[in-house]
Amino acid sequence: MKIKESEGPSALSQPSSLVEEAPDYTGDDSALAALLQSEFNKEGGRNQQPKEEPKPVVHAPEEEQPLKASEQADLQKVAYTEKLHKVNYNKDFKDNLQSLMSMGFLDFNRNLMLLSQHHNDLERVLGKLIDNN
Repeated sequence: MKIKESEGPSALSQPSSLVEEAPDYTGDDSALAALLQSEFNKEGGRNQQPKEEPKPVVHAPEEEQPLKASEQADLQKVAYTEKLHKVNYNKDFKDNLQSLMSMGFLDFNRNLMLLSQHHNDLERVLGKLIDNN
């Protein structure tokens, strides 16, 4: 069996949608581009503006409500407890720091300084704290 030489593009090489509209299609892409451009122009493609995508609505973040006094005290207690566990003093000293916190004296650095100055005497430290408040 012998295969015949081609005499141009076959009907199979032509896009099916262009076969009826452009029977003289030769497989040249420039002709296809010109045809597509003319169809685009017929539909008024040049005058159409690209549609803008709707922009997402951005809401301002809600203002944070100020913390209640009890919440502030809780945060101070957490910070105080963290500092308490970092201190490498004896058990009595840590117990006195813990006692001062439970009494509402939440300034860790001040409590630490007063306990150091008064040789861990809780009564003298309490006297100083109460006199200054």
